Amino acid sequence: MPAGRNAPCPCGSGRKYKNCCLHTDLEREAERMLAEQGDWAPSSESLHADPEMRELLRAAARKDATWEAGAIPLPAGIREDPECRMVVLLVATRDAVLAMDSLRNLPGETEDVASALHGIVQEAMRRTGARPRLLHVAHPEVAGALAPLLRGSGIRVEALGGFDRLHDPARSLVENLSGVDLWPPMSKPETWAAWQLPEAEVAALFRAAAEFFRAAPWCVLADGEPLGFEPEGGAPWAGAIMGQGGEVFGLALYAEPGDLMSLYEGPGIEDDDDATGVRAMPGAQAVLGAMEGRVITLLFEEANDLPRPMRREVARKGWEVASPSAYPTLVVMNTPGGGVSRADLRVLTEALTLVPRFLAAGERADGPATLLPEWTSPETGTVVFPLFAAGSGGPFGPPLVLEPGYARGKAARPGAFLVTEDGAEDPGPAVEEAYRAAIGAVNGFGSALDRTGMGEATIMTHVRNAAEFVRFLVSMEGVPLGGLHERDLRSFLLDWHPRTFGGGVTQARRMPVSLDRFFEFLERHMGLRCPWAADILADRELIELRLETAPGGSLLDPEVLAWRAPFLADMEQRLLRPHLDEVHASWIREEPTRAMNLVRELTRSWLLWRDELIESGIREAGGELRGLLLERQREWMEALATP
Repeated sequence: MPAGRNAPCPCGSGRKYKNCCLHTDLEREAERMLAEQGDWAPSSESLHADPEMRELLRAAARKDATWEAGAIPLPAGIREDPECRMVVLLVATRDAVLAMDSLRNLPGETEDVASALHGIVQEAMRRTGARPRLLHVAHPEVAGALAPLLRGSGIRVEALGGFDRLHDPARSLVENLSGVDLWPPMSKPETWAAWQLPEAEVAALFRAAAEFFRAAPWCVLADGEPLGFEPEGGAPWAGAIMGQGGEVFGLALYAEPGDLMSLYEGPGIEDDDDATGVRAMPGAQAVLGAMEGRVITLLFEEANDLPRPMRREVARKGWEVASPSAYPTLVVMNTPGGGVSRADLRVLTEALTLVPRFLAAGERADGPATLLPEWTSPETGTVVFPLFAAGSGGPFGPPLVLEPGYARGKAARPGAFLVTEDGAEDPGPAVEEAYRAAIGAVNGFGSALDRTGMGEATIMTHVRNAAEFVRFLVSMEGVPLGGLHERDLRSFLLDWHPRTFGGGVTQARRMPVSLDRFFEFLERHMGLRCPWAADILADRELIELRLETAPGGSLLDPEVLAWRAPFLADMEQRLLRPHLDEVHASWIREEPTRAMNLVRELTRSWLLWRDELIESGIREAGGELRGLLLERQREWMEALATP
């Protein structure tokens, strides 16, 4: 293929190459690129070229009355055309791919995706001589636009909310092209032109993004403090502001707020994937694969990290950027055909505009800014609100002021944690000693209850519940009894115990009563005072709700992730968790035991810093306290990295 777009066309027409044969040659290059990726055929022509295969495909088409059609975005582009965004159209039965075609620059509008799918379905019917009774597609809006086009063929169209028959072949295709098993596929082309969006609307997005970046909302909002956006008369969105960790800056919008909730406790983000240019999440496929709605993410990138064609494009168009480190790029997932519709672009533009104004509305002249429970844009009527604030629909809400969280008294050991020895087959002497001491306290608790004349069965219930709590504290948290913190009781009651209790529902429901008595015993007989315990244990309605609604399964199951998300957001708002995202990548190379000890050390140090700052008078759960904690964490990490 000639290198010069403006050179004379080699066909001899006398016209410039870009105005003559370039488009045809690019299509051929797309087919060649696809043909080089594994065993995939580049077109329906190739699929049906072999007579024996043709008969097998016809038999598969007649056997299955339900077909599925999809437009799958590819993470790879065409080197010679950076303005290209590649999509593969597929039609499949349960047993076979019936038709396949590649498409350049499919617009993100519903009607365009439906039209492309209509064409590939017609091709599949022509090739196989068969016709389905039911056609599945991924998105409801596409199903609505496609149904009238196929009504004359007697085909009913339904939306699945994902992929079924196409899942395996489409996922294999994406993996062959990108080199990673990333699903659902994401789109991130090398230029804005590849999105096929009006330039004026892209320019408006750039202006809003520059305003957003200059406002630096990540100085106020952490990743675990999402916002809700409810347009007047429109569907709500959820948004996560990224940047407080100091590495990735931007805004991610979720058309299904539950999808955002499911990501709060996913595995750590690791290596960049060269093919996609986005960050993959190894081990998080169950979370990503379960997402139901569109995800549109605007990221800010350094100018030198941009593809050269995009950098030139921004300069040529004169689009506004806030700084050389604030060039906006888009990454989308779960959108029809991997594109961006004009409607979704407008939602993103408005969200970027409203976040700084929402935060500014909560600024105070006499102190730190506060998050308003709700704010309505006077221009558009869109309501912005903290997604997990008290009264916003979730059972959790941040306190107005924070109190120190470590236990106090003569037996208290604030900041204490248990170090597990490298290569040890058992927990080690420190853990065993801490466990014996904790169980000794539980036995003393049982003796104290016996002296009150309480019935033996009731005593046994309280003792078993107290023993379960101290086992969690020592074995799971790696903390001796004297190192108790508010974090430990919240984690046990509202997260770990509802998912793992094995002593029967009756005993589980007595847990807050048992621990209420146990904490009284610790203060009266051991000098270990936990002033925060009574308030936590008094919220029986919340504790019962967590117990009744806890799903079974592993931590990566979508139901478990969704159930844990409000609790984790609440812990984030209370500043009870350090920011581990920025350290996991460097610790992943460590031995597992050392990495676990580092996590314990950072967690307990964070809680110590938190208490010190609160005792110094900074008690509001806002940006000032979080910023100081992050500064101390960075100092700790720098000291750790110093030989």
